[in-house]
Amino acid sequence: MKTTTNSLVILVQEALKAKSINLSQNGTREVIRTTFEVILSELDKGRSVSIREFGRFHWKRSKASRGYNVHTKEIQDIEERWRLRWNPTTKARRSVDEFSGTEEDLLDD
Repeated sequence: MKTTTNSLVILVQEALKAKSINLSQNGTREVIRTTFEVILSELDKGRSVSIREFGRFHWKRSKASRGYNVHTKEIQDIEERWRLRWNPTTKARRSVDEFSGTEEDLLDD
């Protein structure tokens, strides 16, 4: 299930309204943008970012290595890479698992 930025804004706005926090769509968009800017800024500084009841974001480094390419039958150098990792909390993992069903499962409700 792909969530576009616009629908993410709407989903967050509806969740805020359910908690009696009234915020316009532009205000909600700014909150989301600022949140991700802060997360990326901290990650750029080499720090990890934890969000209570959600999980922790951090960079994971894959070391440079050598590999064998079976198609060309050559040994190749594999460059060092950095990947963004998310370690979800137990609560976040459960809510992700709830939405991992098929589209038919979601339509049955």
